[in-house]
Amino acid sequence: MSDCLVYDVVDSGHRRNYVEVIARVLGARPLIGPLSRFRKALLDANYLILPTFESAPLSFLLLMILRSLLGKKTAVISIRAHVEHNGRPVWNFARRTCYLLLSKFSSVLLLTITRPANAKLAARFKEIEDLEFWDLDPEIISAPPRSQLADGVAAARGTRKVLLVVGFLDGTKGLGFLHDILSSKHTVLRDYFVVCAGHHTKTTDPKISNLASLADLCVNRYLSQDEILSLYPFADLVWCCYDPNYDVSSGIFGRALQFGRPTIVRAGSILERFQVDRGVGLVFEFGNVDGALSLLAGGPPLPRPDRVNNLGGAAALKQIVEAHASRN
Repeated sequence: MSDCLVYDVVDSGHRRNYVEVIARVLGARPLIGPLSRFRKALLDANYLILPTFESAPLSFLLLMILRSLLGKKTAVISIRAHVEHNGRPVWNFARRTCYLLLSKFSSVLLLTITRPANAKLAARFKEIEDLEFWDLDPEIISAPPRSQLADGVAAARGTRKVLLVVGFLDGTKGLGFLHDILSSKHTVLRDYFVVCAGHHTKTTDPKISNLASLADLCVNRYLSQDEILSLYPFADLVWCCYDPNYDVSSGIFGRALQFGRPTIVRAGSILERFQVDRGVGLVFEFGNVDGALSLLAGGPPLPRPDRVNNLGGAAALKQIVEAHASRN
């Protein structure tokens, strides 16, 4: 697409990858940095894509309205359009009102990776697949990067199955529940080699602080992209059983999906729906330690490389955005 920008204000978490993947798929220019620095370019661009609305909702709302008044088109992706916060009715109302307002502008294309339960709101969005469910080059899947960390896991696991907990590790990732499972010292756990790898946030929760002593291997630091990807081929199960208050899509889950590795998800979560549709794995009732141990005793499901994505998500995204860009 000519004169198309893909922009975000920050590059933390999934954000840089989203910007770069969309830019690659659409042949657009990636841009990351403070909005004040790029204000003119963002207003002048013939077409603009905002991959994560939640990065700066108020600023992005004003930017899209200004672009609409200038006759410029914008596509925006919400990664949490489905989220409703209990006890925060004013926030929920404001968020819904914001989306409904944007939907009034034909120049704005609303996209989401998780469709809202509210039917009126859901009708204003086009649902796309999470970019991190299909973003990896097929060559990376067939020949993953190597790392000392992955080599260490391979050497230390012996005959045990690897339970991989990877990424930015904090309370939202269900680590308190994982602590309860591991601290049970159940005999079934002897069959598993538990790897916790990634930056651990500072916490006052003793369960999370004590997790390192329960894992077979704990690496508390930021991991490179290659290090993270190098671990998946050795994983028999990937932990994605997140806290009920953190019911969102997940790049960790998406990468496991692309490598065909089984995942552990929470019953009733968004990820359970994705796992049923596309993946393979175990479903834990959050907080039910006995139930989790029983499922672990049955062993991990076999990997499903036949379910690896064929980049259909990229083609669908390209078709939706180009159709909007060409509409009069």
